[in-house]
Amino acid sequence: MCIRDSDAVGTDLDPEDTYTCTFGVRIYGSGGEVNTDTVKFTVQEDEGNSTSKQASKTFTIVDQASAVWGVNASDRIYARTGSSWLRMPGSLTQVDAGNNGEVWGVNAAGAVYKYAGNGKWTRMPGRLVQVSVGSRSNGSSLVVGINAAGRIYRWDAGGWTRLSGRLAQVEAGNNGEVWGVNNGGAVYKYAGGNSWTRMPGVLKQVSVGSNPDGSTAVWGVNPSNKIYRYATNGTWTRIAGVLEQIDVGLSQVWGVNPSDKIYRYAGNGAWTRITGSLDHASAGT
Repeated sequence: MCIRDSDAVGTDLDPEDTYTCTFGVRIYGSGGEVNTDTVKFTVQEDEGNSTSKQASKTFTIVDQASAVWGVNASDRIYARTGSSWLRMPGSLTQVDAGNNGEVWGVNAAGAVYKYAGNGKWTRMPGRLVQVSVGSRSNGSSLVVGINAAGRIYRWDAGGWTRLSGRLAQVEAGNNGEVWGVNNGGAVYKYAGGNSWTRMPGVLKQVSVGSNPDGSTAVWGVNPSNKIYRYATNGTWTRIAGVLEQIDVGLSQVWGVNPSDKIYRYAGNGAWTRITGSLDHASAGT
């Protein structure tokens, strides 16, 4: 019996006949919750004898759209679910959670992957050492990355488009903004037309996200692991604390310090220590 297909109930089948039905089930739950979905069917002969078969699938719910993802020093992947970390399949050196729940990452060999859901990763073309996911002005995903030579690429219509310049790190934010830093710590913002605008300051890593009012939020850390937030007047404001890596999402800022301790910005210069240990953290936009 197919419980989602009332036409299956009472259907007469001849020997060797088959009956096929499909259905979708929407499961609601909290991130990290483990669920098992079981499908069972029963066939009864004319004499009244019956036989049943069933199949089950166990899965874990992950709230991708609001999740914070990260990788630890052993390249293990984790997704934040509620107040705990859920171990995800695979091995990556860097992961980035972006627009509409999209998650991309790269492994130690430079292979690029996109999370397909249900614990599965899709291998994408190209080889990169770092990838970043944001959104274009029309709301669609914006993915950029750099290869081992520092060449910059943007994912366009199923392929990588080479952009001018070279960077040591690149970051896609919201509304089409792309920032990056080069090997000398110079900060750049993509100006369109395959050109870059030099921005003030010296950083080793920059991150672009959104403030609660929807405006662009740009944070970064310098070579001394000091934290800065970009102001609209073109200056950087020093924020208390020390971080080796920082990531700005949708109204949230996360980072890890040189000891791989994880922190989330609590406002007013304060940071909240989060349990766990990561080499890199990423907050969804």
